[in-house]
Amino acid sequence: MVRLAAVLVPALRARPSASLALLTALAVAALWAPAGASGEIKVRTLDGDVLARFRSLTCGIKRSAGPGKGFTAKARAGAWKLTIRVYRFKGYHRYLIDYGADGNADFFATKGSRTYSNIAKPKTESEPELTVGGSIQFRKGGRKLLIGFPIAYRVDSFQRQVSVVGAAPCKS
Repeated sequence: MVRLAAVLVPALRARPSASLALLTALAVAALWAPAGASGEIKVRTLDGDVLARFRSLTCGIKRSAGPGKGFTAKARAGAWKLTIRVYRFKGYHRYLIDYGADGNADFFATKGSRTYSNIAKPKTESEPELTVGGSIQFRKGGRKLLIGFPIAYRVDSFQRQVSVVGAAPCKS
């Protein structure tokens, strides 16, 4: 799949709308791989190089009002940090992750001053969105979190992108 994505990315840049459905389908296929297939959430360059592997997450739910309300998952892998949030958490099912800061879910993959996130939304006139977003979903009653976001932009530079895809166990 990584090799196929490496071939598709240049095609996407030339004709984003033509390959959009195929790239989104690849990300969804990665999510539906057997639960034990990867056992980790990977941050990868669009060329397929793995930047970080998150093998487990610390997860929790805060139901009271105020900042931090909802579901939060956090993980570290060396110098990398991953934070995933669902604001209006209504159980362990699927939540869409949209581009922009006004959705119900977001994530941040950070190493030093580099942060990749779904909140980074390029202006579609100058830099087209290459996908429609992604999703978070749960298996095993919330003991496993799956995330699929095929193209996440760097917050300070829309020229740099990564994918955040995989599944990892949630620990309390």
